Amino acid sequence: SRRRHTRFRNVTGVQTCALPISGRSDIPVAEGAWRPLAMEYRGPVAFVHGDDGQGNVFLPTSPRSALGVSAAQFIIDTVEAAPNEITVVLLGPFTNMALAMLLRPGITRLVKEIVVMGGAAFTSGNASPLPPPEREGACDLVFLQTT
Repeated sequence: SRRRHTRFRNVTGVQTCALPISGRSDIPVAEGAWRPLAMEYRGPVAFVHGDDGQGNVFLPTSPRSALGVSAAQFIIDTVEAAPNEITVVLLGPFTNMALAMLLRPGITRLVKEIVVMGGAAFTSGNASPLPPPEREGACDLVFLQTT
């Protein structure tokens, strides 16, 4: 749907704006998956991340754009170009890594390590072993095939 499309463009846009501010315009941005693997997308979480996905900072529009490949393909290309040198850091849902693993079975054998950021902030909310959207699907795939 258009709403879902706009939301994911917003996430990609925030990254293209934030990187130059941090002095890291050299870091490429690839657009991630539009929906989780095992469930429907339930919409943005504005009460946590703000309407702009960045705490309502409303960064100026960036002239940068995302790469012409998906985040999953970018992971594959990057890891294959530097086997056993790349650390993949998962800051949110595992969908893009899971898709990379589905597109290129065995890709994790070429990854140096996978680092996961997880947990709850300011509440006991999603303090279960895995946050609700990740309890099945992408998380299972990543954990089961990399352990």
